[in-house]
Amino acid sequence: MSKHLSQKQIDEMFLAYQEKQTVHYVSEKCHLSRQTVRRYRDEGKWDERLAEINEKAIIKVNAKMVTKRTSSIEIVNTAIDVWLAQAKGSLPVNCPYCGKQHEITIPRMKAQFRDLAAYLLVKEQLGGNIPPEPRKHTVELVRPSEERKENDKKSKKPQL
Repeated sequence: MSKHLSQKQIDEMFLAYQEKQTVHYVSEKCHLSRQTVRRYRDEGKWDERLAEINEKAIIKVNAKMVTKRTSSIEIVNTAIDVWLAQAKGSLPVNCPYCGKQHEITIPRMKAQFRDLAAYLLVKEQLGGNIPPEPRKHTVELVRPSEERKENDKKSKKPQL
């Protein structure tokens, strides 16, 4: 066997070393002596290269997870905004033509507190317990009986 291996053989050894980091495994898979594998492993600093590769992979995976989690939190925030608009009964929309903000009524929709609780639970589980941005929505809760009384007072004419 020659003292120097081709670059292709060295690359094959490194690939085998990536699968299982033992000299014995690489020597059997590539049909080389353990001493040869050890020498190329030390010269090529395979352990350091693998550590760098693993570190970069972890950074990429973490970045993807953060991106997915952030987009999921944004979706939940949008759902909360829609819930608030349903509870309010109207949705503020910026007009692209005049630039003013208009209120669009949302008929026949009922916002339920269990929905909001579910949204907040999902947001908390996603790690979205970051202080939320200031919301433009406010919700006024009025009991139906109080609302009817107010409407009755307004509709009654003063009696003489």
